[in-house]
Amino acid sequence: MRSHHKMKDIVAETKVKMTSPAGESKLVVIEIGRPYSISNDEAACPISMHGLYPKIKDLHGVDTLQALALAFEFIRITMQKWEEKGYIFEFQNGASLPENIWFEDRKK
Repeated sequence: MRSHHKMKDIVAETKVKMTSPAGESKLVVIEIGRPYSISNDEAACPISMHGLYPKIKDLHGVDTLQALALAFEFIRITMQKWEEKGYIFEFQNGASLPENIWFEDRKK
């Protein structure tokens, strides 16, 4: 189910450089929006990864905390999958992201 809720309120954002195995780099802007309630037992959290995907569906959970947790997990898994293909994520100044910068098991 695609949500039509537009991300109005960005609560977290980071910008990282993503370098391909061929050495081509691009900027990836990761944004997490404010989670919102849909009903008493459903909530969603908007997320975007500009530079990787044009649109990501809002992530749904049983409440706003679970929806937010799922947003972080989605980012972790997405970065891990790209890294498994040989891509490297770095800060914009070229400094390496520590293995556990946001997620302890990102490199496992």
